Amino acid sequence: MMEFTLSKINLLILAIALFAIIVGFAFSFRSTLLYDISKNIASSSAETISRVVSQKALCDSQEIAFRRKYSFYNLMDFYYVVELRKETSLTSGKQHLIIAIIERNDYLKKRGNPTVVSSSQLDLNSDIQIFSYDQKEALLCPTERTVLDVRSAPITMDQLTVVHEIYKGKPYLYLIPCSTTAKGICEQNKQLVGCYLYRKRKDLSNCFNVNIADCISRDAPTCWGV
Repeated sequence: MMEFTLSKINLLILAIALFAIIVGFAFSFRSTLLYDISKNIASSSAETISRVVSQKALCDSQEIAFRRKYSFYNLMDFYYVVELRKETSLTSGKQHLIIAIIERNDYLKKRGNPTVVSSSQLDLNSDIQIFSYDQKEALLCPTERTVLDVRSAPITMDQLTVVHEIYKGKPYLYLIPCSTTAKGICEQNKQLVGCYLYRKRKDLSNCFNVNIADCISRDAPTCWGV
């Protein structure tokens, strides 16, 4: 009887050990997959931005579209957000663009300090100007940081408009939130950026078509600082 009981206990211990190994392997496998996908999203976005910035034209632009999800063998879905953040070096004065990929659930739970799965950094000579879009107010504001949520509602912010401009000999990089699903939102946001620049410079941009009369007639959002 004692031997039978010990045998059962040993089998239970073995089953628990095997379960722990399987769970550990599955977690490690999932983490590796998420990292590889996130690294690819961040690095490919950085490469696209680098290509746009390297152009010598007075104006160049390109759209970066982000997939709404990644599925693995119909067993797991990866939902994410894309964080764009600029930092300035205290020594060189150069601006850095950080492109970070964050798991969406983690971002929603810990908006202040979510875990970055993978990121890429670009060191640029251009003046980086990032914009955020407030869906409730239909408001576009200059900012140091913005997040593109590819599953946001009612408007899915799943695209980034990248515009590089050389204005009076100085390079500028504009990063503008956009959507592939909301008709007209991309053009609207580009016109808002053009209006913002006109109000700051009192001069037309090389990249953005602006109706000056319409731009002047509307009240400028307080976030524009003009």
